[in-house]
Amino acid sequence: MKRKQLFLTIALLAMGTAAQAQSVKQAVEFKPIATGMMSLYSEFPDEGKALYGFQLDRAYLGVEGKWGKGWSVKFVTDCGKSSAVDDYQRIVYIKNALVQWKNGQLSVRAGLIGTNVFGTQEKFWGRRYVMKSFQDEYKFGSSADLGAALEWTPTKVLSLDAIVVNGEGYKKLQAERGLLYGVGVTVKPVTGLVLRAYGDLNQRPDGGTPQKTLNALAGYKNDAFSIAVEADFLFDKDGTKAKNQSGLSAYGSARAGKCDIFARYDLLASKNDWNRSKDGSMALVGVDVNLCKFVKIAPNVKLWIPKDGKATPSVNVNFQFAL
Repeated sequence: MKRKQLFLTIALLAMGTAAQAQSVKQAVEFKPIATGMMSLYSEFPDEGKALYGFQLDRAYLGVEGKWGKGWSVKFVTDCGKSSAVDDYQRIVYIKNALVQWKNGQLSVRAGLIGTNVFGTQEKFWGRRYVMKSFQDEYKFGSSADLGAALEWTPTKVLSLDAIVVNGEGYKKLQAERGLLYGVGVTVKPVTGLVLRAYGDLNQRPDGGTPQKTLNALAGYKNDAFSIAVEADFLFDKDGTKAKNQSGLSAYGSARAGKCDIFARYDLLASKNDWNRSKDGSMALVGVDVNLCKFVKIAPNVKLWIPKDGKATPSVNVNFQFAL
């Protein structure tokens, strides 16, 4: 009799667990993530023939699921270029594989997560498919890494964040000793105005000099226009003492009917000219057009002015299609 009661109890528990799992499964809301970025480019170097053609710049594929009270998961793959293979080839990376919990003022993320290094700047710039934000473009930091992050917003004006990750980025998930520690503060004193400061320290696996970054952003945005300026600093790059870089990026846009006219200026410099061959400035002007809900197009003109050498102009038409 006791054995029958035991079997009955186990059966009831199993049925209850299955019913609960089915309820949770039905409560999950899934959202597909699919973004493609391509361009038609033409570059006119001072010497040699003009370069032109179509190019697949980036493709993101993934899914996001939300359930319960603030829980969510995200899995995203990134198909892009790599210096390790021929320029005509593309490599698929795992960009995000994370779980997140939000509850009012507090948010916690863990796994292969987006970093806090330049996320605010990238959102303010708003045209990743035309050009990466300054720190991403000139390799001051990585957009994703393996670790954990916390964000706390005690008031509508103030937000604090902290992150601990491997420090190698999502393309090279190292398992050696050494982590990146970062903290940031964002202030929104009035509607549309954003002030942010962020700094991090990236330990060296070999115990050498830690690499450090520091950046600050001031930006304002409303329905008619946006304008922002950021200052970026990189100290002891790759663990080499006094191998420093700095930069300035200013960008903005103005609404014109159904289009946005945008412009941007970058300035990149290195201490004692150690990176002189790649130092210089960049000017960009273009028009951003929403062809429909899922498709954007941005004809633009870019001018790269190296510290050494003559300027190189280029004319581009960038496309983005996203769900």
